[in-house]
Amino acid sequence: MPQDLGQLLIEADAKLNTEPTISRQQAIAALELAIATGNPKGMADAYYLLGKVEYLSNNTTAGLDYFRNAIKYADKAGDPKKLAASLNNAGLIFFQLGKWAEAKEAYHQSLEIKERLKDERGVAISCSNLGGVFFQTANYPQALHYFVRAQTIFDALGEASHAATATYNAGLIHSIDKNYESAIRCYQIALQKLVGEDDILQHINVLINMGDSYRELRLYEQAQNYLEQSVALSRQQQYPVGEAAALANLSELYMNLSDYPKAAEVCHHLLQTDSGVNKNARVVAHLNLGRIYFIKDEMESARQQLNEALHLAKAIENKHHLKDVLSHLIHVYAKLGDYKKAFENQQEYQITREELYDSRIDRKLAEIQFQHDLENKQKETEIERLRNVELKAEKEKSDSLLKNILPDAIAEELKNTGKAEPKLLEQVSVLFTDFVHFTQASEGMSPQALVNELHCLFKAFDEIAQRHHLEKIKTIGDSYMAAAGIPHPDTQHARNAVAAALEIASFMSGKKFEIRIGIHSGPVVAGIVGIHKFQYDIWGDTVNTASRMESSGAPGRVNISEATYALVKEHYHTEYRGEIAAKNKGMLKMYFVIP
Repeated sequence: MPQDLGQLLIEADAKLNTEPTISRQQAIAALELAIATGNPKGMADAYYLLGKVEYLSNNTTAGLDYFRNAIKYADKAGDPKKLAASLNNAGLIFFQLGKWAEAKEAYHQSLEIKERLKDERGVAISCSNLGGVFFQTANYPQALHYFVRAQTIFDALGEASHAATATYNAGLIHSIDKNYESAIRCYQIALQKLVGEDDILQHINVLINMGDSYRELRLYEQAQNYLEQSVALSRQQQYPVGEAAALANLSELYMNLSDYPKAAEVCHHLLQTDSGVNKNARVVAHLNLGRIYFIKDEMESARQQLNEALHLAKAIENKHHLKDVLSHLIHVYAKLGDYKKAFENQQEYQITREELYDSRIDRKLAEIQFQHDLENKQKETEIERLRNVELKAEKEKSDSLLKNILPDAIAEELKNTGKAEPKLLEQVSVLFTDFVHFTQASEGMSPQALVNELHCLFKAFDEIAQRHHLEKIKTIGDSYMAAAGIPHPDTQHARNAVAAALEIASFMSGKKFEIRIGIHSGPVVAGIVGIHKFQYDIWGDTVNTASRMESSGAPGRVNISEATYALVKEHYHTEYRGEIAAKNKGMLKMYFVIP
């Protein structure tokens, strides 16, 4: 490389962070000289520096164009280090633009080159970047894999701050997977790694998520302590992103404590002080205000706040927030009597929930790739056959199959009219079951053995549900959902649901998996979800409360709500548990049914 070209590049690099205008001028001069002399390596270096200048100046489009040229000429010059660096920086811009597929491809190519070069630090950086892409696209098993790999390498290199970041990111994934104990352990390790490191902002982020994990575990005193620390530290460091995140989590804490005035105060303060630097926090603020208005029976205000949250969640492509917002909008539109909008939101909620569920089931069942349990997979295959009945001239067989998939009345309506209108059912009892510590209990089982075990258990549940006149709704991983009083009203719905629950609990006694069972009674909207691989489903506040009865119960016990208790108290002995905090529901009276 001619000396003049090399000097221009050195001067451009030296001025990069302090005098970007001069750096740009020197890099352009270097590029012109490299082109004039036909020097591909010089062209790659000049394009790379120009890309960095534009990237640091927030000119992402120009920066990406320069990095693409740097990739082209680094490859032509046979300079793998520059090629890997250019690919990585192009990936950074794709990531910033939310172009996840392009970012993933650029990071993967950069990683492969660094692995060939045995550049351990570069490999760790690429792994962290790939983890970030998979995290943003909700592919949590892959994200966790790359974050753990990055942490291991950074630990070996003695780079505590980077190792802490990777550990913290692993904690975020455990938190999303609702494994809050593991998340807290990761956060504690990250805090230890940050001791003596000049990384206050990372310290704040860890404190925020530590507080939120304690909140999820209902350890509210510890949660409030960490969250208030993070608010104070964020203000001291003039870190508005951190302050907004901490305030959003504090609002969640006050919602859990049913302190709605305090929660509203925090949300309004967040929206007034945050100028949009933390859109996730703004989603939470609008969502919680919507929930508060719903509790106050101010439905129009609730709708406005939740729609603000909905638009923001879609803009930032946050599926977790989107799922939560949609679940509340369903109830608001139902209350407003707009069942069409309620149904549309339910369809979108179902799709979003299944997308998130797919990423979690991969962690629970390792190598098994399936969206539903074995029985649902069989049903989906049957439904696909149903869609081709006219072509196959198997009308009699298809009619029988349809009735096996859907309640008879719904199957007849669908067959005769081509559609099934959603219906409001005033008195229904919804039953949820869930296996306790399913992931841990299934460790050591082969994939085939695990599937066989689930199939046998759910087959028994189906038989019990049928005996007690319950309609099976669906299975969700290791959870089972059924309802009594649908599709036709049944005055014995609560008694039937409790009888089925007690039989399921008895059946599970002594089995490998322990089970929690919850029941709540009330109104639901019922109908067919989707147009492809359709499914009869129910939704409404009753469904959510029934789920809370299950999650708030105890292994081997049947936990029922006050509404269900009122319907069965003359027929079953119960044990009053008092008022218990239920997520997003406040304090609810609960009862154990005594067998």
